[in-house]
Amino acid sequence: RGMSDSIFSLLERKIDEYESDIKTYLASGQAETMDMYNRGVGRNEALQFIRQDLKDIEKRYIES
Repeated sequence: RGMSDSIFSLLERKIDEYESDIKTYLASGQAETMDMYNRGVGRNEALQFIRQDLKDIEKRYIES
């Protein structure tokens, strides 16, 4: 397991934590307004884009 593997897995774990926090926030009703709810959903969507980018970068890194 190389250094790059640990960096990629560390980032993925951090994204998992952020997603879990957002899901808990939304599911527990802490978003008191629709604006707050929409921001949470938007943050989760952004994390999905980042996760996909990270997978693509990791794949290119491994293949090079």
